Amino acid sequence: MTSENERLLKNIKEEKTVNQISLDMNISNKKIFQRIKNLSVNGYSFSRQYYYNGDIKYILNKSFNDDDLTNRIIMDNEKNIFQALVVSDLHLGSCLERLDCLNLMYDYCIKNDIHIIVNAGDLINGMFGCPNNICSYEEQARYLLKNYPFDKNILNFVTLGNHDADSLFSSGLDLAKILYYNRHDIVPLGYASGKIDVKGESILIKHRIKSQQSNNSNLENDSSFLTLNGHLHKFTGNLNIYVPSLSDIVLENASNTIPSFLKLQITFSGHMASLVDVEQLIVSNNKISVIGDTTLYVSTKTKSENTKQSNKQSNSNPPRNKTLERVKNKYIGKH
Repeated sequence: MTSENERLLKNIKEEKTVNQISLDMNISNKKIFQRIKNLSVNGYSFSRQYYYNGDIKYILNKSFNDDDLTNRIIMDNEKNIFQALVVSDLHLGSCLERLDCLNLMYDYCIKNDIHIIVNAGDLINGMFGCPNNICSYEEQARYLLKNYPFDKNILNFVTLGNHDADSLFSSGLDLAKILYYNRHDIVPLGYASGKIDVKGESILIKHRIKSQQSNNSNLENDSSFLTLNGHLHKFTGNLNIYVPSLSDIVLENASNTIPSFLKLQITFSGHMASLVDVEQLIVSNNKISVIGDTTLYVSTKTKSENTKQSNKQSNSNPPRNKTLERVKNKYIGKH
């Protein structure tokens, strides 16, 4: 073992986070991830702890561990506000992807001190739906790894969708494993459904996969107080939220026709969620604008929703690109 890897293991045993190790060893987070990957190939087993400030701590496993489908985001006890951005249906590799919007969303995170992004699936387009610019599963996966933005203080928690699962069903290429071993800042929660845990409360993230049941199907009827759904490319404001698409793909009956994402703020009373504030933001003309907000109240007894909406919805849309409009209309509903 090299002296640098010995030093890395020493830091991990001292329970330092990745950002702390980066400062101590004067190497980038990406190089730390690569060295941990190499150590894993050589037999070392690690688990991860995720922090609300976007940091990661690696723990050396010294006993047998069962996989836990709940990924906990560790917050300071005194904090009672949780903020995250929620995005879905990027369809990277398709002719209607909007990588520019994704980069703008990352800039928004950095400027607004937001460290958590929840992604409700369809990171890549697969080999069906609208036409592709990238026409193989392997190339789409490589494109995702290379072009999905990276910031050492931002974590992504992703439930993989039907387009992500296309490569697994067709060729055995597992996007979840690709992400787990190559992008430690993108945390795959599973196919079709997965959970994150915040202050002891669970948030369920779902994306419909019709062809086969997901290995996380036991989560479908759980007690999560909030559900975030991908797949339908539209926003609905209740505690069973449907997340709009950050792409130019428009589906039939979708109310939103502009790339869009959500800002989520959850207020906790002790360790119980009491209030959920949701803003819908659109990306147009290289700018991000808020077009509506919704306040959702969480019952402490039943976790059922009592919804009070303060709509600031605009009935007018920014000017549309007519050529792009014709392309989108041609592939409407093919999802």
